[in-house]
Amino acid sequence: MQKFTNTTIDPQGLHDRPTGEKGKVKIVGVTKCPVGVAHTYLAAEKLEKAAKELQYEAKIEAQGSQGNENELTPEDIASADYVIVAADVAIEGKERFNGKKVLVLPIKDVIKDANGILQSLPTRAHTY
Repeated sequence: MQKFTNTTIDPQGLHDRPTGEKGKVKIVGVTKCPVGVAHTYLAAEKLEKAAKELQYEAKIEAQGSQGNENELTPEDIASADYVIVAADVAIEGKERFNGKKVLVLPIKDVIKDANGILQSLPTRAHTY
Protein backbone atom coordinates (compact mmCIF):
# COMPACT_ATOMS: atom_id res chain seq x y z
CA MET A 1 0.00 0.00 0.00
CA GLN A 2 1.34 3.42 -0.93
CA LYS A 3 2.31 5.69 1.94
CA PHE A 4 1.24 9.27 1.43
CA THR A 5 3.74 11.86 2.53
CA ASN A 6 2.24 15.23 1.70
CA THR A 7 -0.43 17.05 -0.29
CA THR A 8 0.16 19.07 -3.45
CA ILE A 9 -1.92 20.81 -6.07
CA ASP A 10 -2.23 18.97 -9.37
CA PRO A 11 -0.66 20.57 -12.49
CA GLN A 12 -3.92 22.35 -13.35
CA GLY A 13 -4.38 23.60 -9.78
CA LEU A 14 -7.89 22.12 -9.55
CA HIS A 15 -7.71 19.49 -6.83
CA ASP A 16 -5.68 18.82 -3.71
CA ARG A 17 -4.45 15.24 -3.72
CA PRO A 18 -2.13 13.08 -1.66
CA THR A 19 1.15 12.20 -3.34
CA GLY A 20 3.78 9.55 -2.96
CA GLU A 21 7.47 10.09 -2.46
CA LYS A 22 8.08 11.44 -5.96
CA GLY A 23 5.10 13.80 -5.81
CA LYS A 24 3.85 12.71 -9.23
CA VAL A 25 0.44 11.46 -10.23
CA LYS A 26 0.76 7.77 -11.12
CA ILE A 27 -1.48 6.36 -13.84
CA VAL A 28 -1.87 2.79 -15.02
CA GLY A 29 -4.11 1.75 -17.84
CA VAL A 30 -5.25 -0.88 -20.28
CA THR A 31 -6.08 -0.36 -23.94
CA LYS A 32 -7.93 -2.86 -26.13
CA CYS A 33 -9.80 -2.59 -29.41
CA PRO A 34 -11.85 -5.28 -31.19
CA VAL A 35 -9.09 -6.16 -33.67
CA GLY A 36 -6.24 -5.61 -31.22
CA VAL A 37 -3.93 -3.89 -33.64
CA ALA A 38 -3.70 -0.19 -34.52
CA HIS A 39 -6.08 1.51 -32.07
CA THR A 40 -4.88 -0.54 -29.10
CA TYR A 41 -1.30 0.65 -29.55
CA LEU A 42 -2.18 4.17 -30.69
CA ALA A 43 -4.25 4.77 -27.55
CA ALA A 44 -1.46 3.42 -25.32
CA GLU A 45 1.04 5.70 -27.06
CA LYS A 46 -1.25 8.75 -26.72
CA LEU A 47 -1.72 8.12 -22.97
CA GLU A 48 2.02 7.71 -22.40
CA LYS A 49 2.79 10.89 -24.36
CA ALA A 50 0.12 12.94 -22.54
CA ALA A 51 1.33 11.64 -19.17
CA LYS A 52 4.88 12.70 -19.98
CA GLU A 53 3.69 16.18 -21.00
CA LEU A 54 1.80 16.52 -17.70
CA GLN A 55 4.76 15.13 -15.74
CA TYR A 56 2.70 12.13 -14.59
CA GLU A 57 4.12 8.64 -14.26
CA ALA A 58 2.31 6.15 -16.50
CA LYS A 59 2.39 2.50 -17.43
CA ILE A 60 -0.10 1.33 -20.02
CA GLU A 61 -0.84 -2.31 -20.82
CA ALA A 62 -1.82 -2.99 -24.43
CA GLN A 63 -4.02 -6.05 -24.85
CA GLY A 64 -3.36 -6.68 -28.53
CA SER A 65 -3.85 -9.47 -31.02
CA GLN A 66 -0.42 -10.91 -30.14
CA GLY A 67 -1.12 -10.95 -26.39
CA ASN A 68 -0.61 -8.47 -23.59
CA GLU A 69 2.33 -6.08 -23.80
CA ASN A 70 3.76 -3.96 -20.99
CA GLU A 71 1.70 -6.01 -18.53
CA LEU A 72 0.79 -4.30 -15.26
CA THR A 73 2.15 -5.87 -12.09
CA PRO A 74 0.26 -5.93 -8.79
CA GLU A 75 2.80 -3.35 -7.55
CA ASP A 76 2.09 -1.05 -10.51
CA ILE A 77 -1.62 -1.17 -9.75
CA ALA A 78 -1.22 -0.78 -5.98
CA SER A 79 0.90 2.36 -6.36
CA ALA A 80 -1.34 4.00 -8.98
CA ASP A 81 -3.48 7.02 -8.18
CA TYR A 82 -5.77 6.30 -11.14
CA VAL A 83 -6.58 3.56 -13.64
CA ILE A 84 -7.72 4.22 -17.21
CA VAL A 85 -9.45 1.50 -19.20
CA ALA A 86 -9.71 2.57 -22.84
CA ALA A 87 -11.46 -0.29 -24.57
CA ASP A 88 -14.26 -1.10 -26.97
CA VAL A 89 -14.38 -4.76 -25.87
CA ALA A 90 -14.02 -6.50 -22.50
CA ILE A 91 -10.49 -6.43 -21.10
CA GLU A 92 -8.72 -9.30 -19.38
CA GLY A 93 -8.18 -8.98 -15.64
CA LYS A 94 -10.53 -6.13 -14.80
CA GLU A 95 -10.85 -7.47 -11.23
CA ARG A 96 -7.25 -6.29 -10.66
CA PHE A 97 -8.63 -2.78 -10.31
CA ASN A 98 -11.09 -3.40 -7.47
CA GLY A 99 -10.85 -0.56 -4.96
CA LYS A 100 -8.95 1.76 -7.34
CA LYS A 101 -10.20 5.01 -8.89
CA VAL A 102 -11.01 3.93 -12.45
CA LEU A 103 -12.16 5.71 -15.60
CA VAL A 104 -13.60 3.46 -18.32
CA LEU A 105 -14.11 4.99 -21.74
CA PRO A 106 -14.13 4.20 -25.46
CA ILE A 107 -10.71 3.94 -27.05
CA LYS A 108 -11.56 6.72 -29.55
CA ASP A 109 -11.88 9.23 -26.69
CA VAL A 110 -8.28 8.61 -25.64
CA ILE A 111 -7.01 8.84 -29.20
CA LYS A 112 -8.86 12.13 -29.66
CA ASP A 113 -7.87 13.85 -26.37
CA ALA A 114 -5.56 11.86 -24.07
CA ASN A 115 -4.32 15.03 -22.38
CA GLY A 116 -7.83 16.16 -21.51
CA ILE A 117 -8.74 12.68 -20.26
CA LEU A 118 -5.77 12.63 -17.88
CA GLN A 119 -6.57 16.10 -16.57
CA SER A 120 -10.18 15.07 -15.92
CA LEU A 121 -9.31 12.02 -13.79
CA PRO A 122 -9.90 13.69 -10.39
CA THR A 123 -13.50 14.44 -11.30
CA ARG A 124 -14.36 11.55 -13.64
CA ALA A 125 -12.72 8.47 -12.09
CA HIS A 126 -14.83 6.40 -9.69
CA THR A 127 -13.90 3.67 -7.24
CA TYR A 128 -14.25 0.33 -9.00
